[in-house]
Amino acid sequence: MNATNAVVENKLEPVAPQAPVQQLKVTGQYLFDNFVKPDESDKTRLIKIQELVADGVDALQLKGAADKMVELARQADLDAGTPEKESVVINGKEAERRTRGPKEASAMNRRTEIQQVWGALKFADVRIGDAGYLTAVKIAKKALDERRIDWKGDALKTDADRQQARLKRQQKEETDAKINAMKNLPRLPDESELDHYQRVLKASEASIADARKSAERKIVDDVVESIYKRHGQAIALAVAEAIALREGVEITFQPPVQSTPAEPTEQEALEAMAQVPEEQAAH
Repeated sequence: MNATNAVVENKLEPVAPQAPVQQLKVTGQYLFDNFVKPDESDKTRLIKIQELVADGVDALQLKGAADKMVELARQADLDAGTPEKESVVINGKEAERRTRGPKEASAMNRRTEIQQVWGALKFADVRIGDAGYLTAVKIAKKALDERRIDWKGDALKTDADRQQARLKRQQKEETDAKINAMKNLPRLPDESELDHYQRVLKASEASIADARKSAERKIVDDVVESIYKRHGQAIALAVAEAIALREGVEITFQPPVQSTPAEPTEQEALEAMAQVPEEQAAH
């Protein structure tokens, strides 16, 4: 029988060829053990990345393993007592944010370094030799930047590319807004075509302005949250002060006023004393 056929209800039917299963060559646990634990030397770490390249580990496997390494590091922090969330005050409002312990922070840095060195060795034909891990990271980043590629070997976007993408997004926003306005604002019986178009245009422009304002607000909120997560309140306030200084705006930060209980009145003191048991009052 042909290997690509099978018997189905006494009939020979074709069977689609099965895609070969790719062998897993690197895991998150392997990266965690070799890059997050403090007993590994820089030289050993560099050798491990060189071995990943030699073993044919691809970008998809490396990314999955590196992300898992960060997850394992976070779990290690939680097991060591790092709280999962903490309360913070952002824009005057109390909120909860996800914590980041020392191992998770270290693993995130290692993830970037591993990917950059792997990418430089694989796509930038860089010569590192036994330069040492930290030196290799610097060489790798420089090599990728000079070739204008990311760690996966994909070309970095130029300013012209980003400008073109921004223009396309704006054009799509305007088209979608006009279409929605046309649906929501049908032409009135006595309305001219020109008046109708101007009414639709005015509504679509207002819709676009609101959408962009919301998008800008989200960007600000995301940046603020990112700074708080990475660096904490002190650095966040320092960044705000530095931005204000650069823009020539004077701002001051004052700690919240701690309310102190008012002194009890004489009557309140007497009433409180009356409630104290006699043996305690005697002392």
